[in-house]
Amino acid sequence: ELFNYNGKIFSFPCSYYNGSSFCQDCHSYISYSTDCGKTFSWPASIGNAINNIHVKGWLAVDDRIILSCSWIECTEESWACFDGANKKCIVAGKELLPKNYKGLYHQEYCGTLISDDGGENWRICGKIGSKGVGLVEPAIVQLSDGTIVMLIRNANDFRLYESRSYDLGETWSEAVPTDIPSAITKVSLAKDKNGVIYLLNNFTEDCSRNPLSLWISTDDMKTWSKKIDLVWSDGGEMLAYPDAFVDEERKMLCFGWDDRKNIYYSEYPIE
Repeated sequence: ELFNYNGKIFSFPCSYYNGSSFCQDCHSYISYSTDCGKTFSWPASIGNAINNIHVKGWLAVDDRIILSCSWIECTEESWACFDGANKKCIVAGKELLPKNYKGLYHQEYCGTLISDDGGENWRICGKIGSKGVGLVEPAIVQLSDGTIVMLIRNANDFRLYESRSYDLGETWSEAVPTDIPSAITKVSLAKDKNGVIYLLNNFTEDCSRNPLSLWISTDDMKTWSKKIDLVWSDGGEMLAYPDAFVDEERKMLCFGWDDRKNIYYSEYPIE
């Protein structure tokens, strides 16, 4: 993920072990550019953060940077995963049978990374999630009263979940299901200077991820006044993983997205 804060571009890349299951053997880094992306600093570990954290959204409120993120924690002593390899694993003198990663002995959580000094130092806040509920890839937006809303992909439910913070990301409410359909994929939130909120998502109660659509709210997400299909495929390709922002100067809603083969960039006039 890339974010521009006061002319400094922050990047949060992750590395993976080739061929491993999703998020297994992952390490997170931070890198930044001060020359409009021509060069970036050498990737470094994110201080005071879990080392397999995934940054998925951001806000800047006064001097505070708030990043929405998700991570995986071990939840039981049977933590070792060989992803099907046929060999013994001994932990504390006991043999553990090889297990695939998918949800075994691990739990996904969401929260925020917060910096109050321009990104020099970070701290992790919140731990949203419960056993058996896979919450991942959160997006955030701030409402007119200062409340921050987090919309979260759920690995087991064709609906988005929601959590709220009333103290600029320090603490978060328990995640609850919304009535917003989801194809179990990442969403993106953006907001313009007039307070209009834009939600890009695959609003389908299946895994098709087609079409990629836009919902618009003018009342702090109480209702969605417009629902527009932006991109669709007659061939059934997945159209997903949007990242959106509002270009106020040109009055355009801008976003990137992909079809599992190529990455695209689109613009629509917000008028």
